[in-house]
Amino acid sequence: MGLATAKRFVQEGMNHVFITGRRKDALDAAVTDIERNVTAVQGDVANLTDLDRLYDAVRNYDRKIDVHSSRTRCRPLAPFGSVEEKFFDLHLMPT
Repeated sequence: MGLATAKRFVQEGMNHVFITGRRKDALDAAVTDIERNVTAVQGDVANLTDLDRLYDAVRNYDRKIDVHSSRTRCRPLAPFGSVEEKFFDLHLMPT
């Protein structure tokens, strides 16, 4: 879904997109698939150092962030039998 979103942004005329992910091979494939106006920054959005590196890349291109799209959910996990209403709401209710 993230790749499709980034690709669509470029197809619709956005002049540059920045993508991130943990796996370099997947990022390289995404850059090839998007074809133009894309910068990949390897990292984990749950890691603040990696997020700093992403924002540094944006700044190095003399850009600002106009749109942010994320499909990441950095949420705690629990065994199915231990899930309570508060846990359910955290994971499944819109924010």
